[in-house]
Amino acid sequence: GRDFPFFIIAPQMPNFPDGYKYKVSPYVWKKKARQPMKRETTGWDLRWDEFYPPYGWDKISTDLIKIINEVKENYPLDENRIYITGLSYGGYGTWYMLINYPEIWAAGAPICGAGDPNDVHKIGKVPVWLFHGGKDRVILPEWSLETADSLDAAGGNIRVTIFEDLNHNSWQRVYEGKDFYDWLLNHVKQ
Repeated sequence: GRDFPFFIIAPQMPNFPDGYKYKVSPYVWKKKARQPMKRETTGWDLRWDEFYPPYGWDKISTDLIKIINEVKENYPLDENRIYITGLSYGGYGTWYMLINYPEIWAAGAPICGAGDPNDVHKIGKVPVWLFHGGKDRVILPEWSLETADSLDAAGGNIRVTIFEDLNHNSWQRVYEGKDFYDWLLNHVKQ
């Protein structure tokens, strides 16, 4: 019900291939159980492998760039104000696109998705606002925080918001708010 002063492109990743084994943290809790904020790190490090991040994004990233270029050709798009955001596996994709195509984005906002800490230095000074639910047991907050720490150590422009009361669905609060959109619109590619 809002009137946004920008175009929203929301492509969806195709289904994973047959045989894909979706992996979640072994710390996923029963949905009806109370989920307290766990402040210790788990040490669980199976976020990268053949069929897990960045699987898929490496295969469709050029398609996403083609979509952006097609919009640029057909609509009055300000090339200095192109933003990227995504949630869950799209949060992983947001990091992937920021790392591999930093020259495109004025800012990025990954939500409950991590990036490769070894590659985030490639983002440079592109502003990034990371969001994650503190009780998320699907994609662990520690993975996002490790990515943010690596970007910060590389001199990047990182802002972090952890919603301690939320689980994996932290995107609802982010996308319902006004400050998120104001933050995006305040950034122009240098």
